[in-house]
Amino acid sequence: MIAFYSSNDLVCFDLEGNLKWLRALTDDYPKAANDVGMASSPIIYDGVIYVQVENQGDSFIAAVDIKTGANLWKVARPRKASWSSPIIIPADGKRPQMLIALSGDRLSALNTTDGSAYWDIEGATYPIPSPVFDAQSNTLLASINGLSAFHIVDSLQPSAVWSDQRLSPSNVSCVIKADQLYTLNRSGVAICAKIRTGEEVWKSRVGGGHYATPVLAKNLIYYFSQDGIGRILKTDGVEPEVISEYKFQEAILGTPAASKDAIFVRREKHLMRISD
Repeated sequence: MIAFYSSNDLVCFDLEGNLKWLRALTDDYPKAANDVGMASSPIIYDGVIYVQVENQGDSFIAAVDIKTGANLWKVARPRKASWSSPIIIPADGKRPQMLIALSGDRLSALNTTDGSAYWDIEGATYPIPSPVFDAQSNTLLASINGLSAFHIVDSLQPSAVWSDQRLSPSNVSCVIKADQLYTLNRSGVAICAKIRTGEEVWKSRVGGGHYATPVLAKNLIYYFSQDGIGRILKTDGVEPEVISEYKFQEAILGTPAASKDAIFVRREKHLMRISD
């Protein structure tokens, strides 16, 4: 189990909670810090941890051995703050495995073997939401120039499919299901659009400000606002509607986790398991 703290500490535990190793990245790289702390989540793929530490100082992405905590590679990145989490696009046909990272001024695809760049797309980014990849249509969604879609079939520069400022997410990442994407803007309006075209399907006011990415389950979307209100949006009717609302009495900033019939919500002071 890997944890990455806002203090820039990267920590590995076993599932019994025993500490395996700790990397104090601020000790290793004293200039790696921004004014509000780190918030990019590390990802694990094939036994390698990929951590994105982008800031105004020592800015980098590193691949770390999950067994030892040692760097496998480390590449410099733009000296601009980013709180977005990287994602992996698996190899498929002509396309090699790629690490996708959203920075303060660009969207990048990196070689997972050595960190070299396949391509960079510069533009006006909002580097808090994470990119999302739809394997069915080979479409990458990222918050650059509003919300933009790119078709990715190989390691060459991807083709731009569409961009739309109206679909620009606030602090939450998009979620996808079948051929549709779901985003939430800074005004608390949920929007559903077609992945391939960006065409709007519906929109509905959820309300509140959000940092937690919503959870999509069947025809329900679970939203948790920063002021501690959980709302459930039902989407299979003629018009989407909020069918339930609950006040948790504490701030909620982290994205919930879902497992089997339960959802786990980390509030400011408590961890909750909610199930039927």
